[in-house]
Amino acid sequence: MKNPIVPIFAVLLAVFVLWFGFSSGPYDFEGNLLPELIGFCLEGIFFIGLFSWLQERKDRERKQELRQSLAGGVGFFCQIINGCLNDEDQVALTGSDNWSRQARTNGRRLKELEKTLKTKDLSINEDGVKAIQQLLHTRLSTLDSLLSVSAQPLTPVGL
Repeated sequence: MKNPIVPIFAVLLAVFVLWFGFSSGPYDFEGNLLPELIGFCLEGIFFIGLFSWLQERKDRERKQELRQSLAGGVGFFCQIINGCLNDEDQVALTGSDNWSRQARTNGRRLKELEKTLKTKDLSINEDGVKAIQQLLHTRLSTLDSLLSVSAQPLTPVGL
């Protein structure tokens, strides 16, 4: 885990258990704060560890959903751009592949398209312009909100 509090509580727990084990007598549970400190450390390990794990899992799921949504938008742009290239310059995808998957995995075909765009000129026809307009109407607000969410820093779990 990235949270250093759980190992600190574990070390404190070990220290308190050893201390209590070596210095306790038969009636030391009465009037002694050491069992309370041991319980406090156990609660700290359990609750902070549990809540940290839940927060990390939620952040991972949020990032995964964000990546998939952004990859869908980027994939649609790549499809339009690839369609605007000349037929001999277009990057061919296999039948089981798509541009969204290429954008998610930073695939080889996406790099080929980028290299092609650096060396060739785009010739956008009327259909390409209409596809870009349709994309802007349907996905621009979604992409804008996704980009603003992705730019936000993750909130750390703390006390």
